[in-house]
Order: sequence, then C-alpha cells, then structure tokens
Amino acid sequence: MMAINTAKTVKTELDLYLERKNIFSKSKILRKDLNDQSVAKRVIAMINCDLSPENLCCDGELSRSQINKKERHLLAARQEAQGFLSH
Repeated sequence: MMAINTAKTVKTELDLYLERKNIFSKSKILRKDLNDQSVAKRVIAMINCDLSPENLCCDGELSRSQINKKERHLLAARQEAQGFLSH
C-alpha cells in the first residue's frame, strides 16, 4: 500500500480514489463509510469497473506506462477496500 504524505495527513491509494470519485458524485463516500459492508462492496464494485480494459486504458488513449500506473493505483485501492469486508 503506497501512501502519500501531505503536510499532516497521510493519504492512501483508497483515500485518493475516493477523493477523485467524490469530485464527480453528488453523494460523497468517506473512508469511515466503508465500515458499512454494503458501501465497501459498492466501492469495490466501482474499482472493478474502473479496472475493466476499456476504462483502464481510456479506450486506447493512455500509454502503457500510464495504464500500469493507473492499474497499480486501482489494485492497491481495491485491496485496501477489501480490508473493510468482514470475513
């Protein structure tokens, strides 16, 4: 899990993912909301959708290195979100 240190706050890949998604959403999802299993499952489904080949490569608009970076970010965010699911 990569983390970005900004001033006093450390943002994980999941934090960055939710932040980006919340820009375009009317209903904001906060990290604490993932304690609700249905929200965690919804976020994982959103990440899985973003990992689809069409979305991952932006219909061929991204370079291979950009695709790899985006995939690593999404996989790390998904792994972190899966940690909110009870087993």
